[in-house]
Amino acid sequence: MGKLEALARDFFTEVWEEENAAAIPKWLGANLEAKGVHKDVVFGPDEFAGFHAALCELVTDIRVTFVQSVEAAPWLSVCGQFEGACRKTGAPISISFQSMAQFEGEQMVLGFNNIDFIGLFEQLGQIEPAALDALFTGGRLARA
Repeated sequence: MGKLEALARDFFTEVWEEENAAAIPKWLGANLEAKGVHKDVVFGPDEFAGFHAALCELVTDIRVTFVQSVEAAPWLSVCGQFEGACRKTGAPISISFQSMAQFEGEQMVLGFNNIDFIGLFEQLGQIEPAALDALFTGGRLARA
């Protein structure tokens, strides 16, 4: 395991698994630009903190697993699994994600992300099961 992968694992443990929002400034540079979490929105540390709070309100017992990573300093690319339980129902949650981050020292300063939000909201019961199938066949989303 390379240095950047170890840093990223520590970030996911401290910020996500331990739900420690106070640690966000430790891991994300003040001028962070993170893309891909929300359409047309570039996240800085403050926006990331809001995203973190919102997701932690929905999911508990978070565990993050790296399935594959590629490190070429100052860049790290990770394919992973984000697992936990629906805070309201206790139902299990498991979604995939991809993240590519550029580091300066021990902080992430640029990120590109792809997160299975459709799968997340299906598993949380906020959209109908198989919503993606419905969309690919021309259907529309209905609230679950």
